[in-house]
Amino acid sequence: LTRDSFRRNAPPHFIFDIMESAIPDGSTLILNSDDIISSALKRDNPRVYYAIDRQPDDKTEPFNLVNDMRICPRCRHSLEYDYVRYNHIGSVHCPNCSLRSPEADYHGAAIDRQKNTLTVTHAGESEEYRLLSPRVYNIYNQLAVITLLRVLGIPCDKVKAALDDTHIVNSRFSSETVGGINITTTMTKGWIGTAVSVAFDAVRSAPGQKELVLMLEDTFDNERSSENLCFIYESDFEFLNIPELERIVFTGVRANDFMLRMLLAGIDPNRLCLVHSIDDIAGALSLKPGTQLHIVYCMHQRRAYERVLKSIRERIDGGEAL
Repeated sequence: LTRDSFRRNAPPHFIFDIMESAIPDGSTLILNSDDIISSALKRDNPRVYYAIDRQPDDKTEPFNLVNDMRICPRCRHSLEYDYVRYNHIGSVHCPNCSLRSPEADYHGAAIDRQKNTLTVTHAGESEEYRLLSPRVYNIYNQLAVITLLRVLGIPCDKVKAALDDTHIVNSRFSSETVGGINITTTMTKGWIGTAVSVAFDAVRSAPGQKELVLMLEDTFDNERSSENLCFIYESDFEFLNIPELERIVFTGVRANDFMLRMLLAGIDPNRLCLVHSIDDIAGALSLKPGTQLHIVYCMHQRRAYERVLKSIRERIDGGEAL
């Protein structure tokens, strides 16, 4: 349960209250114990927890602008994180009372992004599955599915076979190499700071020199525009203030708002390139051989993204890279 768009939803504690009143008593819940909010749902119900064990690259202090659980809901003392991955997702405890993240039953014990494997432990037994995606939020999704199916009594080999035949759709995430340039695309939901921040963190964490195309304009902005710009200031544009990111190209009706936000994040204006049309994006990129190109686009910009990607491929194939 993380923060959604205020135009579509409400803070996670409001959604928690709705779920708390709507879930039937006695229903068995499959809950993420790394989410201190949702793991507290229906405390008297049967429950099974899953979590990702502490990983080498985990942080111990919240680093997002938004964290929806900084104060203990019992004693109002500041919470401490044993590890945190984004927003409030991680293992947490209160130094002033007994509140802490519950112990998981199913553990994502080892993540090998080179071999694309996820090792899950339960009751002293280990099972290895194909890792469907290296992104941490998708690992949580996969672990939730594994936990659910195993709780339902589906044998491990059948779960493995099903996951071996499952793939993240290209519209959500894709990676390809064109003319020596690796192009990675990530779809994110517009108007949601947490989703945008997770995408930015992935760009920040990727190795090598890189360029970024931002297509966060929502189609509905053109039809019934709103002055609610909250998500821009809840998104961690500070993640993009790194020397490895040589150029950021963006456009759309919110372009000036994004420009202001990135300047406030301390990003060098010489690395920012505001263009007037999506047809100008490909020409604004340097596309130097060996450079990583990242494209982050809103789910409502699928057709525009495909047009931009086609133009970028044509430019690379035509030998027009700088």
